[in-house]
Amino acid sequence: MKTICLMFALAIPQAAHAKKVQVPIDVGVGPAALIWTGAIAQDQLVHYGLSISAAAVLDKKFLRQNKKLIPKQYRRQVTQMDEIRIGYLLIPDTLIISPKTQNTGMYGVNWSPVSLSMPLVQKPFDFKATADLMLTYTFIHSDDDAIGTTHFLRPGLGLGANLEVPLGGRFYFSMGWRSALYVPQAVGGSVLDLGLVTVEGESVEFGGELNQTIWHVGQGSAQTKTLLLALGARGFWALPCFTPPLLLALSPAYRSRTEEKACGWW
Repeated sequence: MKTICLMFALAIPQAAHAKKVQVPIDVGVGPAALIWTGAIAQDQLVHYGLSISAAAVLDKKFLRQNKKLIPKQYRRQVTQMDEIRIGYLLIPDTLIISPKTQNTGMYGVNWSPVSLSMPLVQKPFDFKATADLMLTYTFIHSDDDAIGTTHFLRPGLGLGANLEVPLGGRFYFSMGWRSALYVPQAVGGSVLDLGLVTVEGESVEFGGELNQTIWHVGQGSAQTKTLLLALGARGFWALPCFTPPLLLALSPAYRSRTEEKACGWW
């Protein structure tokens, strides 16, 4: 519970002392495969999407060097972490693009504003356990009456593991698995329909089949990634800004010209 509360705190910008810091930006893209536990998986096991990485990577060294920029109430917990990744709020980490191959198709988006990781293996490759705060919206449509049409909208908690293999220079290959856990939403029901609770007048009945709800989505993904540097300002909670085109904005020449400028809030 403390970890979840801390992740929410990290996701919300806080006031801090103005200070410019260079922050590594993890940028990558690759395919994703999603398995929606329950009735959807029974109709079509795998759906597809695009996995995107665009996050500030705050490692243990960075956190300790800049601990004065962290609010005192979180300083001890944060500096003990191996790595925190804070995503750009307008860039999702997954685009779900899965037309019908049988009866069911879906299109959606998932945001992961904060991710925490713990190293399990560090050499000759990195293998980490991860925890993500998530927000998912997906439009699901099906010719199967048991599924129908659903506007799935839920916050979630993603737990998984990630393997990173260096390719040379700043480039590396990443592959991972994430199990996203959500408050159940009934398949074919509204956003307010939990599927396991029935309200009739003043009476509330608990029951229903978990198989007819959306409560878990497994996601496997692979990416080719690179680490770039960006100049951030206004303290730990102000993430480095993206200035398109991204590669130009993060180039050494650009950074030297903008050394005296402060980036805005994410």
